Parts: sequence; C-alpha cells; structure tokens
Amino acid sequence: MIDKDTLSEDMEQSRLRGTESATLQAWGPEPLEPHKESPFPEFADLTNVPAMSHQAGAMEDRDATDGTQTAYPFDGDTDITKLAQAAIRYREKHHQTSDMETVKALLRNFLDDIKESQSERSSYLDGLLSQWLDLWRRDRTHSLLIYVLGDRSEQYGNRMLDFNDLETIDKTKTRILEQQCSQQGVCLYLAKMTSAVNTDSNDDLELKMAISLHEISDLSGGLLGNKPVPVGRESILQKSMLKERYHQQIARQNPYPSPIEGTPSLQIDTAKSFQDWVLLIMPEGHRFKFLTYNADPQALHDWINTQSADAQPSVMDLTGADPNVHWGLVLACKTQLNNIGTWLATEFIRGVPQEFDQQSDMLKAVVRASLRLRDLDLFQEAVTLHPRLLSLSMWEEVGTMIELGHFLSYQNALNQALKKINSFQDRYIVLFDIRLGCEAQDPPQESMHDVHNWIQEQVEQALNEIDRVEENDGAVLVLVARRYAHGITMNRSNQAFAIEFAFSLYDALIENTMDPGFVQYALAETLSAAVQAICLPGDHDWSLYKEFPLPTSVNAPAQDQQMLQADRMAHLLRCCLIVGLRAEEHALLRLLWLRASVADATTLQHVFLPYLKNLLKVMQDHLIPLTTPSYQWQFQQVISLFIIRYIGKEPTPPPPDLTCPPLGCASPKRPYGCSTCRELDGFLVDPNRRTADVTGGIDAPEHVSTQMQGTDYLQMKVMSHSAEHMTSTIRVTKNMPKLEEPDARHDAWKGRVFIANDLIQAICGDEAWKILLGHKYEECMGLKAVRI
Repeated sequence: MIDKDTLSEDMEQSRLRGTESATLQAWGPEPLEPHKESPFPEFADLTNVPAMSHQAGAMEDRDATDGTQTAYPFDGDTDITKLAQAAIRYREKHHQTSDMETVKALLRNFLDDIKESQSERSSYLDGLLSQWLDLWRRDRTHSLLIYVLGDRSEQYGNRMLDFNDLETIDKTKTRILEQQCSQQGVCLYLAKMTSAVNTDSNDDLELKMAISLHEISDLSGGLLGNKPVPVGRESILQKSMLKERYHQQIARQNPYPSPIEGTPSLQIDTAKSFQDWVLLIMPEGHRFKFLTYNADPQALHDWINTQSADAQPSVMDLTGADPNVHWGLVLACKTQLNNIGTWLATEFIRGVPQEFDQQSDMLKAVVRASLRLRDLDLFQEAVTLHPRLLSLSMWEEVGTMIELGHFLSYQNALNQALKKINSFQDRYIVLFDIRLGCEAQDPPQESMHDVHNWIQEQVEQALNEIDRVEENDGAVLVLVARRYAHGITMNRSNQAFAIEFAFSLYDALIENTMDPGFVQYALAETLSAAVQAICLPGDHDWSLYKEFPLPTSVNAPAQDQQMLQADRMAHLLRCCLIVGLRAEEHALLRLLWLRASVADATTLQHVFLPYLKNLLKVMQDHLIPLTTPSYQWQFQQVISLFIIRYIGKEPTPPPPDLTCPPLGCASPKRPYGCSTCRELDGFLVDPNRRTADVTGGIDAPEHVSTQMQGTDYLQMKVMSHSAEHMTSTIRVTKNMPKLEEPDARHDAWKGRVFIANDLIQAICGDEAWKILLGHKYEECMGLKAVRI
C-alpha cells in the first residue's frame, strides 16, 4: 500500500470516457464508484495492481530500441504479471536500462505489433500499464507517454485533428489502448505534435529536439487545450524516431544529387519541423495538474471563480480543512499567478487598459480563493505579486473576508504588499479600505483593536519611508492629522512630506476646516523641522528640486513646473509668517539668497524672477515694508545676477579692416622693389596699422609720392630730410572711410537687454524698484555691470 501523504497528484481520480465533457468545468475529478461525486480532486486509495488472473504463453524478447518483431503467443498456464516483471528484470540485467525505459520499450513494441482489433482485453498490456503506474508513483518524472501515430512520415500533416480521420490501424491501436487505460486509471488523449531536430554538426553526438503538443483533445473531439505544451523527448515511446528525423533533416538540408548527368539536384521539402498526430497517455492522478498548468488563463479564471464560490471556508488550522479542495484550488491558483507574472514581465509595459482589467480580475479571483481556503501562503503570494493590480473595492473585500480573530496571521502578507505601493496616498487609501471591510463584519470593538493598531503603525511607517510626493499627499496628510493627532510622528529628514503637509495645513487654517489651535501648533512644528533640515550647513546639492520638490504627479510643461516651483518657494515663506516663525523666515530668506548666487541664467529667469513677483505679493499681504533689508537683499541679489548672467557683457565692436593694395616699385627686373617700397607695401597690407613711418634715401619723398599718385585714401608727410646724411623719413597715413557693418553679436546683446527690461518691469513699477533696489538701482537699471 502506498502512503497517501506522498500522492498529492493522485487526488484526481476521474475516468476517461468517450463521451466525457471537454470543458474546464470537467477538470474536477470524477471519482470511481462507489464514492460520491465531488467537483474537487480527491486523494486516491492507490495500491499495487494485483497479479493478473489471465495466463499467457512465452514471449520472445526483442531489441526495444530498433523496433524488431516480437511474437507473443499466449499460453493459459503463464502468469502475465510475472511475465512482464521477468521481462523487465531481463532487460535490466542484459541491456542496463532502467525499469521505466524497459516498460516504455515493451509498451511501444506491443502497440507497434497490433495489426487487428481484439475482442478481449490484453492481459499483457494490463501488466505493462500496471507496472508503469507503479513506477510512476515512485518517480513522477515520467508522467507523460507519447505514441506517434502513422508511419512516421508526417502522413497526417496539418489536417484537422479528428479521431475519425485516423487510418484503420491507428484507430485499432487507439481503441485497444483506450479500453485498457479506462480500466487502469490512465487517461488517453489525441494531440498534434510539432518537433524540430537540431542538426548542428557540432552537436551530432547528442541529438536535440524541441517538441511541443497542441490541440489536445479527448477521443470524442472535445478540445482540452490549444496552448503549446513543451515536452521532453524522453516521453516519446518511439525513440528510434529521433534518428530517423535526424537523417530526414540532414537530407532536407542537402538535396540528393540527380541520377541523370547534367540535370539539377533533386529538390525536396526544406521545412525545419515535423508534424505528427500522437496519442498522449498519462495517469489520472496527473491529469488535473497537466490540464491546469497548460490551460488558457481566461478559462482557468472562470474555473477558479466557480470552484472557490462553492468551497466552504476552512478553519485557520488547515489540518481540519478538506485536503482535496485545498490541493486542487491551490494548484490552479498558483498556475494563474504564474500566468499573471508572465504578463507583468512581458506585456504590462504596453499599458493596454483592457489587458490590465483582465489581469486584475484574474488576480482578484486568486485572492478570493486564498481567503476562502484560509491559505496564508497563497494569500501572501497573491497580494504581493503586484498590489496595484487590485482595485480599492478588492482591498475592502479583503477586509470583509479576513477572520479578525486571526488578523495577526495576515499582517506579514499585508505588510509586504503595502511596501510595494510607493505612494503615500495610495497606501493610506488601501489601509482605509481594509479598515472599512473589517468594520463591515460588525465585530465587537475589542476585535478591531489589532486592526487599528496595525493601521496606525503602517501610516507612520509610510510617512518615514516613502520619499515620493504626489499632488494630493498634503490633503491625505491632513486627514491623517485629524484622525491621529499627535499619535504619529514624521521623520524629520523627510522634507518633501513636511513641506506638502505644511501647505495643506495652511489651507485648512485659512479655510477654517480644522481646529485653529491644533493647526497652528502642527504647522509650527512641521515648518520648524522642515526648515531646519533644509537649511542645515554642509556640502549640499544646491538644486532647487531637493529643497522644494514638486509633486511627481504634476504632468506639466517644464516652464509651467518652474512657475509652480517659484510659487512654492514664496508659499513656504507665507506659511512661516502666518504662525510667526521669524527665525525660520529669515533662515529661508538667506537660503534662497544663497541658491540665487549659484543659479544659472535659465533658473534665474524662469524660477527666481517669478519668485520675486510672488514674494512681493507676500510682503503686501503681510504689510512688510519695501525697505525691509532682508527682503531688499532678495531683490538686489536676483536682479543684479540676472543682468550679469542673462544679458552678459556688452561685446566689443570689431576693429576696422585697414588693408590696402601694395603700391611699391616691384617689377620683373626687380621683383621686390626698392627697400623703401618694400617697407611701404608691408604697411599697406597690414589690416591693423593706420599710420607708419617709412625711411629711404634723399629722393625717397619724391619716389613715394610717385607711387601714391591716383589714391585718395593715403596721405604722406615728410618728417625729416637730411642732405648731409642722404636720408629721409616719410609718415604715411591711411584715411579710409569708416564703414558701418552689421555686428550680429552686439545685436543679440541688445535683444537680451530689451527682454530683460520687460521681465523686470513685469514684476513691479519703476517707483517700487527704486525702493526695493535702493542704492543698487542705478547700477542695475543702468546696466553698469555689463556695459563697456
């Protein structure tokens, strides 16, 4: 007798019928009589098949790998079970093959030898199936057997799979095998098989095949699954087919030479795969697992919904639960989780709403089933797979189905699921819905104690570990403050939440929606911690985003986000002013002064100029004089830096080009001319010199004058003339007219001046600027820092 505890797959004991329904609703077992019918797989009371009562004659052994003939005349004085066992021992002794391989070889030989139908059951086949089942119960690696129909020449090809289209001999084999299988607890199906052989010359010592089954159906034609099912080559009974397929593939890749000289080689099919019809044999104890693993996800979803709705909730101690219900439903649910995981890894990124909804429904069904079964492991695997796939209504349903007396048992799974939700408001809403579901059970107040404590712990944990801020987090934080008041502390380093919380508290104070005393206290405490953290000295990343982060859900153009950034900077100051935090106010002003000093031109234009405009409004609302030094410094710093970094230094105009053509006395006889003319020509072609003194002999002035005749842009003046020394010095001046050529650099600079002036005047009028800029007014408005 085999121990029941080792037979989880043997729980399904349904029998294969020619008229059995092929829908997923029939996947549940159909127990053998006289057991009462159940929709769930049941543990089978499996025993070794008793010795066969039929007697048979002696059997000649044959090689199980090359397919040689075997005669098996039956003699009534021989025990067929002992004969099969003796054959296995003989094979093991003389051929060094395993028991399973021997049984498979003998089974293949038996099926190959069938030539006509038999009126009686074959005791020999009964014995082989019995031995196979006995071996399978000890080693589940051989759960499938595949027998290839036809003559192995792909005679069925891609035709529509139908038992009635089988050749007569294949019909005979199928009917004989069906009769024997139905009595032994073995399932028989018809399927198509696609196989591809690797003919890489480097792997010729080890044949490699990629084999898959599809269009699996029962013998009556009911389709059980069309999803491709990969199988190993060890499942194929006709092992010699591998060698045949290998040589066929080689022939396909290398056409035979033509027998007639001068004619092209014979062309044959070059397909890379083979198509066959096969019989699929498996134990009934493996059928449910096989069909579940290879089911269509939507069909599996429908089955899980139906079965979990009918299942009675188990107690927390699973020793008192129905093991049949638990095993079958858990197996289906885990398979579905694998399907969802595959979709998340491959298709989720495409973002198709319809697919998201389908996968969400499938995950909901698994979560419901886990709660119905009170299976904590399955529940944890389901809720932690991808928590955002579960809708808010589903989280509330989780709360309604959790047994509050055992709530602590579910906490670990819920904690892991919540950690995967990196959004404070989403995490809080999930907690809120779970609480609603628990309260819907209308339990005694003491039963909700663990739930309330757990929720408060999770809210505090979320505040201290989530650094991603979204648009409505502040409003949610206010709800938390209303409910828990001083019961929850926030990590002081979490500046993003602190700032968002401060803004929402400010709104609540202005709108008078909360107790003013509590709001002022909470706002002061929050701002004090946040500003202190922002203004800590040290080596900071000076980017504004670090200190004044925007909500991540704001999907706006860059310029709009910069405007919002400027508004938040001024709004934080407003919050400090309303609760009288003067030290924090001045710390923020100094911080912003420092940030401006390292900002580039773009940041100054799009963030700090709008900030000044908002800051002026804050000053007006809080009656802060324009002459207040700490605020004047803000305007003086930003405007002076903006002028320098945005407008830039005025470009120097380019020098005029003073190049003139040479006029010297160079000639073919004297290619370089005289020394005086060489000096003159050197000056004339120089683009940068306007005046030069040329020296020569006593006749140099007359000679130079002769060379300059006809020009109106040169002037000469004799500076010295010495008859004693026979030398002269002539000063030549270029009097070229000044040409007004366009200067693109200077035009661009003037364009920036106009833009900057418009931006500055948009903040306030000139009178206000005179007060705000004070002694720097002339320097800034006169552009003294950038003009040449």
